[in-house]
Amino acid sequence: MEIPGDIFRFTRVMEKRLLVLLRSNLILPKSRMLPNYTLLIPPSDGYAYGNAGYIDTPGYSYCNFSGIKKAAGGVRGKTMIQTRNGTMFPISQVGAKVRIYRVKDGALVRETDWYYNTSVESSFEQTAYYLTITGNDFYCEGSTREWNSEISQYWTHSSFRSKNVKS
Repeated sequence: MEIPGDIFRFTRVMEKRLLVLLRSNLILPKSRMLPNYTLLIPPSDGYAYGNAGYIDTPGYSYCNFSGIKKAAGGVRGKTMIQTRNGTMFPISQVGAKVRIYRVKDGALVRETDWYYNTSVESSFEQTAYYLTITGNDFYCEGSTREWNSEISQYWTHSSFRSKNVKS
């Protein structure tokens, strides 16, 4: 779907005004979703991804997303964060955590610890595997952390839920 230029410009202006308002009231901005947009760099790696979330910190603009795919004997979930313009970020600038849920009861079946980038790069991902019997549906919903140099601490943002995958 193509977005008319005037609507896109209006959306960007409103996002920036909201971000300024939130920061002025000392409320940290949440990951923002633009529902009709596709991923900035749609991975073609077999994962069923959800919508991308958009995050701005001083000096960097990111997007994060989670995906899941069927794997041998189970499912593999992934949470990824990348800069929106390909800018490289330094070591330990971002982190990711993966959570895999069973659809029928919403149970959290697998969660990783926080892992942070160990090299200079423009994207970072964390994966997790869950061994299960076949026939269940699962989805992935992770979190990312981004270093905010103005306040010398990490911001944490949840990614949007991936699509469902049957094991």
